[in-house]
Amino acid sequence: MTTTQRRIALLTGASLSALGVSVLTATPALAAPHNEVADGIYSGTNTTNDIIPICAIADDPECFFGEKLTSTGAVGVVVASTTEGQIYQHNLFGTTELVIANIATEGSPNTSAEVGAVAISTGNLGAGAAYATLNSAIHQSAHIGFQEAVVLSNTGNLLIDGHAYATGATGAAATAHLGNYGLLQQVGSAV
Repeated sequence: MTTTQRRIALLTGASLSALGVSVLTATPALAAPHNEVADGIYSGTNTTNDIIPICAIADDPECFFGEKLTSTGAVGVVVASTTEGQIYQHNLFGTTELVIANIATEGSPNTSAEVGAVAISTGNLGAGAAYATLNSAIHQSAHIGFQEAVVLSNTGNLLIDGHAYATGATGAAATAHLGNYGLLQQVGSAV
């Protein structure tokens, strides 16, 4: 028995008005970065930089942020902080335009970026159980300035997901959960 649950948002050269939930297939052009990375935690960032080229700040060349764990039996993954893969860009004062850029360029190896919680359980002879939670992937926040703007510039592929996959000879259970938000942009006003 195999049970798979996947919660994803795929942004492919999309503006915020075109956000939606899609299915990401594993074709070479759209292969998810988590398919290529080893198990582990890939940290995000907590920064006041005005511009973040998303793949330039990634820990690995596949441009994956978050946690991936593969094992037998019960597997659980929770991404709930920047040390676990979240991306947080903020600035409180002055004239601020915050930009996160995922730019596909010709010949670039990084056209796909991912913030994800990935749990894969292979139960073998017993039951497999996988649990993945992504509590907030990308957060931009600009406040108390004279002029604020937050921009997500995406001409590549951006995947925000909780992915749980389980197999087992006697049963399998998989649960994927997107917590607070996938993408949050906040702009305040001058006091």
